Amino acid sequence: MTDEIANTNGTEGEKSSSSERLLVIGGGGHGRVVAEAAHLSAQFSQIVVVDPYAIDSWTLPFCKCVAAEAAIDADPQSWDFVSAVGGASLRKRLFDEYSAKGFTPARVMHPRAIVSPSAYLGRGVVVLAGAVVATLASIEDGVIVNHNAVVEHDCKVGQFAHLAPGSILAGGACLEDKVFLGAAASVRHGVRVGADIVIGNGAAVVADIFQQGVYVGTPASLIKSTSTFKENDNER
Repeated sequence: MTDEIANTNGTEGEKSSSSERLLVIGGGGHGRVVAEAAHLSAQFSQIVVVDPYAIDSWTLPFCKCVAAEAAIDADPQSWDFVSAVGGASLRKRLFDEYSAKGFTPARVMHPRAIVSPSAYLGRGVVVLAGAVVATLASIEDGVIVNHNAVVEHDCKVGQFAHLAPGSILAGGACLEDKVFLGAAASVRHGVRVGADIVIGNGAAVVADIFQQGVYVGTPASLIKSTSTFKENDNER
């Protein structure tokens, strides 16, 4: 993670136009939520979801779903993208794949999210309805800040982490890369959670933890320790 703090406006290499076109990569439950948030933000002139597995069941009226961006001749110079799957490994893989194709990662912020002007949001970050990102918080590339999650002042969130609905990072807390913080879970102020750790729903992390695995309870304790923990890469 970087210690650099910058606001969300005018980040180098990103377009500032309010009429961007957006590819939402992933049409599962999370992808539909991201597509709707992008639509409500009024930031994008056109939204297309890319997911060959979602075409037959697609019902959202404000955007269509295609099997691949080639179906609409999407030019990387005129389309941005967001990697919209829940699983961190797959989200990162899609982020890297579409970045390599020349598409620009876009941030998606629901209009009912609250983001401090002094906070830093990296590329491809999604902030959903009711979420709060407070003063001088720093959120790196590909992070999901889900509904009603709170990232308090001076917190740091590493790449491709996921804060599930209602989770809370108290002031100065840190999540390293690809941490999953479960629904209604919390991390005490100033506490650090190491990379690739899963914090279960409702758990309370009150001290630094670095051993990979799954933690649950209050205070959070390790129930599954492994350096080869693999999430479901098909999580969409």
